[in-house]
Amino acid sequence: MGYDLRTVEDRACKIFNLERKGIYSGSREKVKAEARGLFCYWAVRELGYGLTEIGKRLGMTQPGVGSAVKRGERIADQNDLLIDELVI
Repeated sequence: MGYDLRTVEDRACKIFNLERKGIYSGSREKVKAEARGLFCYWAVRELGYGLTEIGKRLGMTQPGVGSAVKRGERIADQNDLLIDELVI
């Protein structure tokens, strides 16, 4: 597809109107957790990155990333968000 993690970060931040540091903040604030979840979902399920690799990038545990992926999947489904529509 030609997408990389930076592109996915940018798209998740744009959708949630956040600066990139919001995804990396570790905050449990709803909008930041949802943006992080969508980023994790796209990175793991669509781009094929491992939970551990994304966890290291975000400063999260592997189970934490797994939970974020599930949250991100739910957000993507509810809002019809597809990685194919990554237009920034």
